Amino acid sequence: MIKKSFYLLWGSQTISSIADIIYLMTVISFVFGNTNSLLSTVIVPLIRFCSQAISGLVFPFVVSRFRLSKVLVIAQLSQFSIFSCLMIYYFFSGSIPLTILFLLIFF
Repeated sequence: MIKKSFYLLWGSQTISSIADIIYLMTVISFVFGNTNSLLSTVIVPLIRFCSQAISGLVFPFVVSRFRLSKVLVIAQLSQFSIFSCLMIYYFFSGSIPLTILFLLIFF
């Protein structure tokens, strides 16, 4: 029988994946709208892929030192806080420099 914790993990990962897809589509549209450059737009998924590849290599070492549930909670909260800071910065300044955006995509 599947435990309640599995459903909670499954639901939170599903919502996180949907939010991540919407975020990536928004960033790609934002970069293309500001630069009108296909090369700059293609760099966004490339940076994202490189960061996920590096994370995939580092993740086993992190999980061997910390509990998986703690790592997942910290990762989700840090991603949420970075997105919130990005949204607040955009709200007050009206624009986001592409260098900051590309650095945030990497993390």
